Amino acid sequence: MGLWKSGHGRIAKAVLAAAVTGIAAGGPTVAAAANDAVPPIVFVHGDSDSASFWMPVLWRFETNGVPASHLFAVDIDHPAARLDDRIAQDNRSSTQDAAREVADAVDQALAATDADQVAIVAHSRGCQTARN
Repeated sequence: MGLWKSGHGRIAKAVLAAAVTGIAAGGPTVAAAANDAVPPIVFVHGDSDSASFWMPVLWRFETNGVPASHLFAVDIDHPAARLDDRIAQDNRSSTQDAAREVADAVDQALAATDADQVAIVAHSRGCQTARN
């Protein structure tokens, strides 16, 4: 399992609320909200993709004040799903394989940030993987 990290990791309601409620009106900055209230964020890519799928999103979060140290993108080994989840295939992962890798990434994000929980953002197959 790869956890692609160039210092990536968190988002939640606090950042969204800060952005929506009027930082321009003299309210708290997004960076302050992110440092105080935002859990690490683990991004999970879809079938046959990689962590690089999230690069533009990670840049956007960083640009909006979320610390790079709180943004994590999972890079699942053999990201293509098996044609039949019960039958092993070369260079394809089972539902359980992918879920284990996401669980490992969550553990790494928690350890790196000393947080109690993470937010998970997922795309396509990554949604099922995150639920598992």
